[in-house]
Amino acid sequence: MNDFFTSLVRTYVPIAIGYLVSLGVLPDTLSDQATAAATAGIIGLYYLLARALEAKFPKLGWLLGSPKAPTYS
Repeated sequence: MNDFFTSLVRTYVPIAIGYLVSLGVLPDTLSDQATAAATAGIIGLYYLLARALEAKFPKLGWLLGSPKAPTYS
């Protein structure tokens, strides 16, 4: 997998997972703005936790969709 594709995967997998998690945990009674803000927070938290775990246990890079981080020149 080339670095460009790897970077896309490692960006969009956390977004998809965070969105799906938010569907399961957020109540339907929230306003659209509150739902959007909470979903963004869940996505950010998922990404933060996945990166922290990956730093300690590199094989857990799969939590971001790919265990290989892209390299930039």
